[in-house]
Amino acid sequence: MKSRHGHLLSAFLVVSLACASRAQNGSSDPNAQIVVDRIAGCYFTDVPGRGAVLRVSDTAFYQDRVDGIAFSYPSALIPDDRWGLTFADRPCIKFLDPNEDIRFEISLPPAYTEPLAATQEGVVVQTQTFNGLKWKSYSTPGRIQSCTFSGHEQVCIDAGVTPSAARISDALLYTIRKIQSTLAFHPSDRLDSQIAAVNAGQRFGSLTVKRVITMEMDDRMGGIHAGWYGELYFDGTVILTGTMDDVGTMLSGDHWEFDADFKDRAGWPMDIGREVMGCVEFRNGDFVEKQSRKASLFAPDTEVNVTIKNISVLFSPNRSGCKATADLVNISLARPNVLPVH
Repeated sequence: MKSRHGHLLSAFLVVSLACASRAQNGSSDPNAQIVVDRIAGCYFTDVPGRGAVLRVSDTAFYQDRVDGIAFSYPSALIPDDRWGLTFADRPCIKFLDPNEDIRFEISLPPAYTEPLAATQEGVVVQTQTFNGLKWKSYSTPGRIQSCTFSGHEQVCIDAGVTPSAARISDALLYTIRKIQSTLAFHPSDRLDSQIAAVNAGQRFGSLTVKRVITMEMDDRMGGIHAGWYGELYFDGTVILTGTMDDVGTMLSGDHWEFDADFKDRAGWPMDIGREVMGCVEFRNGDFVEKQSRKASLFAPDTEVNVTIKNISVLFSPNRSGCKATADLVNISLARPNVLPVH
């Protein structure tokens, strides 16, 4: 809920820690409280919950339809999923200690896999069940890694403080427990389930599905793409609008990729893969290089239409890098200059 600009936060915010535990530092006082101070002179324009005052007892809701997870977390924090999911204090809020961090690690192993924390010296292992899911926590002084697994997907919460000998705050422990106690998997929303529902020969606009490789098929083939949701191959052509980007180096030479603009959602004819198609890598590099000599088509920020074929899309929880490959058929200006009529 938005508040009007200029409202100050309350002088302090309090949250009960009745459910917090401290495996590596002994039991915390169940009546302990966390005082969350506002930053003096700071104005906060984005306040979740009711009214202009943020209460730490309020929670916010996070849902990732791609990875199929959802959970609640203290609304004193704000998520950042640009480079993997992390959490930090909201503007004007002092909730976590300055040197604390909390992040998510999502992987797709065929079975539960012990994280690296399990091999560390002096680690304390504890297993608990929250919201129907078994969580296994690995605690060392200054760090906790807690993992759960369901249907080919493993989620680990990695949280701690630097230096590692420092004491983890009650606020961070409360955050871990809040996420554990509310996290749920939604297989029907997961990409691996959506990919498994696609059949060879199925048509999507101008494209026909040629081949489907599911996660289970990949496991049987020896895990060629271990940790991936699956892969789809298509016959037919599609026209996408976007820009060309040279990601090559002085050593490698030119290496052109296409960045799609999906303001027009009709560009990619199916819901599955629209985000992944934001970056396309070309197989027929020689033809692309010849086209690049038409400088106006490859100039920075120049919007072009590309026709592509022989498309394959590889789906992964890692959002970085190109996951779609295709052959370039044609490229043209998206908005060619039209000379005025005299």
